[in-house]
Amino acid sequence: MTSTKNDDNNILHVSRLDFGNPPYPTCKKTTTFPFQIFNLPYLQSVFFFNCFTITNPNLVSNSSFASSSTLQQLSLRSNPALTGPIPPEISHLKSLKILTLSQNRLSGTIPEEIFSLTNLVHLDLSYNMLTGSVSDQLGNLKNLVGLDLSYNMIRNTIPSTIGQLGLLQKLDLSSNLLTGGIPSTIGKLNSLVFLALSNNHLSGKFPQEIENLESLQYFIMDERIPCP
Repeated sequence: MTSTKNDDNNILHVSRLDFGNPPYPTCKKTTTFPFQIFNLPYLQSVFFFNCFTITNPNLVSNSSFASSSTLQQLSLRSNPALTGPIPPEISHLKSLKILTLSQNRLSGTIPEEIFSLTNLVHLDLSYNMLTGSVSDQLGNLKNLVGLDLSYNMIRNTIPSTIGQLGLLQKLDLSSNLLTGGIPSTIGKLNSLVFLALSNNHLSGKFPQEIENLESLQYFIMDERIPCP
């Protein structure tokens, strides 16, 4: 299904594409990712839901994300045949504000190039098989309102640069393999409403700075970490 909009000359242009379950067009079993869509000059949103179920769409081998793309939202969700690493070439989509790659079978580390997408408002990489650490470059995403990395196999510590995400309202790092303590810089997230850190291997004490989170309404935590 496509959405269109008029330009100043009253010419219709494609601004949104939806593929997946009805009422949207379904995908063939042999569907590959149509990189040509990034050449559509007015395209803003693309959704592939439960579309790549048998054949891998080969995001890596055919990575030709156009740097001139005006795309603001890219969602590839619930695609069981979407495997392999996240292609760093996604970082060419400089206009992206929403990147959703959840409920696939992506593996490998989160490419550092993702953290150059400084216009991102929402980043959701949940329910995959991602490994490695979260880069300190996470602090570059200063416009982030929502960050969800839950249900992966991400290791090591929560980077202290998390405190640079001053607009963040939702942070979900639950169900990973994170270790170490909660960084004190988390107390700088004055807009944070939802925080989930459960089902990890965190240790140490709660930082006293967590008392600064006056907007916090939901804090999900099951490790036995003593209060300050």
